[in-house]
Amino acid sequence: MYGSTFFKPENISPLKEDEQQLCEGLVLGNECLSALKEFKNAKSPGTDGFSAEFYKLFWPELGSEMVSSFNFAFRTGTLSISQRRGIISLIPKKNKDKTFLENLRPISLLNVDDKILRKTIAKRLKKVLTKS
Repeated sequence: MYGSTFFKPENISPLKEDEQQLCEGLVLGNECLSALKEFKNAKSPGTDGFSAEFYKLFWPELGSEMVSSFNFAFRTGTLSISQRRGIISLIPKKNKDKTFLENLRPISLLNVDDKILRKTIAKRLKKVLTKS
C-alpha cells in the first residue's frame, strides 16, 4: 500500500536520536524474558521441538546463553541455522475442496527462540512508533 496517503514519504518522519537508541543494540535478558512471558502456552513447538513452556521453565538455566546467541548474531550479522529455519505447511480450509490450491493456506512453523528475539525487537519498535 505504498500509494496510500499514510505511506507517502512526506508523512514519514525519521526517528529522533534517543528513539533510535531504544531500537538498536544488544538485547538484554530482561527484554527477552518479558517477550517470552507474553507467549501463550500449549502452542506448537518449533522444528527443534522446544515449546514456549520449555523456555519459560528453563529460562534461569538457558536465558543468558540464549541472549548471548542473539547478541552474537547482532554482532556478526547472521542468526544461527536453527534460528533461520522454518517449515511451511499447507493447511486445508474447512469444508473446501483440497484439490484446489486456493483452498489451502500456508503456515510457517518457526522455532520459539527465533520468536523470542523477534518479539523483543517488536516491543522495542512499539515504544517509538506513533499511532495514526
